[in-house]
Amino acid sequence: MYNVDLWKTSGHWQHYQDDMFGLDIEKQKWALKPMNCPGHCVMFGHRERSYRELPLRMADFGVLHRNEASGALNGMTRVRKFQQDDAHIFCTQDQVWKRHEAGAKVMTKILLDYTRSRRLIRLLKKNLWPIRVSFQARALDTTRQISWRG
Repeated sequence: MYNVDLWKTSGHWQHYQDDMFGLDIEKQKWALKPMNCPGHCVMFGHRERSYRELPLRMADFGVLHRNEASGALNGMTRVRKFQQDDAHIFCTQDQVWKRHEAGAKVMTKILLDYTRSRRLIRLLKKNLWPIRVSFQARALDTTRQISWRG
C-alpha cells in the first residue's frame, strides 16, 4: 500500500485509478499496490547512487491487487489479487541497449526452449526482431521521461 502521491508522481494514478483499490486512512488517500514499478523506483532512490552500481537489478514476487472490470483479462475472469514476478533494471542510457539485448536473449531462449511446435518456432524467430525493436524504442522513450528524484 502506498500513498496516492506516489501513484500520481509515477503517472499510474491518472491512467489506472479506476482499477485500483483506494483507501482513506488518517485523512490521506492510499491505494493497494497494483504494480511494482513505483516501489522499485522508491527503493532505487532511497539513497545517492554511483554509476559504478549500475546496472542495478531489482526483482519482486509480491502480491498485487487490481479492481479490474469483469472480463478485462479474457472475457470470463476478474482479477482481484495475484502474485506477479516482476523485475526492473536501473542503468545508464549507454547501458540500455546492452541490458535490452541480454533480456531479449533470455526471453528468446525461454520461448524456444518451451515451444514444441516447429511452426511456432519459425513464427517466433520471424517476429522477435520487430518486437525487440519496439521494446528498445519504448525503453529509450522511458529513459528520457523518468526523473528518479521526483
